[in-house]
Amino acid sequence: MIRVLHFADLINRDDFIHNVISHVDAKEFEVSAATLHDRGTLNANPSPLAAVHNLDCAARRKYGIAAWRLRRLLGRVRVDLLHTHHYEPALLGMLATVGTRVPLIIGRHYSDAIYQSSRGARRRAYLGIESLCNRRAAAIVAPSKAVARVLLDQGVDPGKIEVIPYGFDFQRFGARDPHALARAREEWPPGPGLRLVTVARLHAEKGHRHLLQALETLTRENWMATWLIVGEGPERQALEADVHEKGMSARVRFAGRRTDVFDLMAAADVVVQPTLHEAFSQAMIEAMALGRPLIISDVSGVEDVVENERSGLVVPPADTSALVAALRRLSDPEVAGAIGQMAYVRVRNRLDIHGIVRKMEDLYRRVAP
Repeated sequence: MIRVLHFADLINRDDFIHNVISHVDAKEFEVSAATLHDRGTLNANPSPLAAVHNLDCAARRKYGIAAWRLRRLLGRVRVDLLHTHHYEPALLGMLATVGTRVPLIIGRHYSDAIYQSSRGARRRAYLGIESLCNRRAAAIVAPSKAVARVLLDQGVDPGKIEVIPYGFDFQRFGARDPHALARAREEWPPGPGLRLVTVARLHAEKGHRHLLQALETLTRENWMATWLIVGEGPERQALEADVHEKGMSARVRFAGRRTDVFDLMAAADVVVQPTLHEAFSQAMIEAMALGRPLIISDVSGVEDVVENERSGLVVPPADTSALVAALRRLSDPEVAGAIGQMAYVRVRNRLDIHGIVRKMEDLYRRVAP
C-alpha cells in the first residue's frame, strides 16, 4: 500500500485534486489530504474516500507553524509520497520533507504568472524559492505542454517533468434537469441576442474588461447579447463601475459565486473565457463537456484540448477585435451547434479521469521509495 498525502491551500469537491483522490485504486493507494485552512468545500463536506487534515494556518505569518505541522502529519500518517499543489504549498512541502525519506511531487498549476505579476527583486525572490522547490522535487506535474515549456525555460531537469492534464468525471456532466435550466435562463438580463456566460474569479488576469469592450463595440453596431458574469473577486467593484460607465448595465449581470455553475453554462448560448493567464482552464473543460460552444484565449492548456474552429474558437489574449469576430461567428446557430457537438466528443476522448488517473498512479509507483 502506497500512502499519498495531497497538500493544497484548500480543496474543493470535484476539483482536479478531489478527482484524483476519488479515482485512484484503493487496493494499492491509501490517500489523504491536508489543507492550509478549512475554506474549501471538501473541508466542509469531506469525501468518504480520504481524510482531510486542516493545518489551520491561512496567514503567511503562520507558515513556519504550517511546515512543522505538516512534517508531524507526514510521520503520523506514515506518508510515502507528498503531492503538493500551488506555489506556497510547494514551499511548505519542501521545508516539511527536508531530512526525511518522503519524496516530494509538485503540482505546477500556473504557467508564467510569476513573470506577469512581479518584477525586479521580487521576481528574483519568487524564482529563487521556486528553483529550490524544483530541485527538491522528485517529480513536477505540469497540466499542459505550455507549463512544461515554462519549466524547461527555467532550467528544470526534463526527467522530472510529467505532463498529466486534469482528469474529469464526465458522469457529472449528464443531461440537465429542464426545470433547473429554465431557472438558470432567468439569471440573464432580459433582452434579445445570445446569452453569454463567463465563469472565473473577478481578477484582472481573467480578462473581463476585454470582453466588455468587445460587447460595447458590438452594441454600437446593433448586435445584441446579454452577459452573465459568474464569480467573485477583488475586481468586482471596478468591473461594475466600468459596466455602468459604458452604459451596459441593462445587458450585463453579476451573478456572484454560484453552486449551479453547470446549469448556468448549459443554459448559455456561448461560454466566453477571455482569460490572460491560466495553467489549465477548468471552465474550458466544463463548457466543452456540456456541449456548449466556447470562445477562449490562447493560454496554457488550450492547445492541448481545443482544435480551433472545430471544438472551440481560440483568440489571442487581450485581443478585443478577435473577440468581436468570434462572437459574430457564433451568431450562426449551425456553426455554434457543430462546434458544441465536436467539443462534447473531443473532451471525453482526451480527459476522462479513468485514463488520467492511471498516469498519476504510474508516477506514484515510480517515485515511491
